[in-house]
Amino acid sequence: MRIIQIIPAPAGMAVQYSEYEANQARVRLDNSTYARYPIACLALVEDNDGNTSVKPMILEDDGTFKFATDYDDLVSVHY
Repeated sequence: MRIIQIIPAPAGMAVQYSEYEANQARVRLDNSTYARYPIACLALVEDNDGNTSVKPMILEDDGTFKFATDYDDLVSVHY
C-alpha cells in the first residue's frame, strides 16, 4: 500500500474506539466511556491491486501518524 495524497481532516472529525488500551500511544480526546481521538488527516491510499480508498490517520504521543484502522477496537468515525 502507498499513500498518494494527504489532506487535513475537517475540524471536529474523530475516531471512537471501544476501550482505551494503556499500551497504545494514541492521544486521547476526552474522558468519555469510549475512547475518542481527533483525526489529524485523511490519506488517499492505493493498494497493490491499484484500488484506492481514503483512510483516517491519528497522531500518536511520539509524534508519528498511524492509520486509525490499524487498531482492532475501532468502533466508528464521527464528524
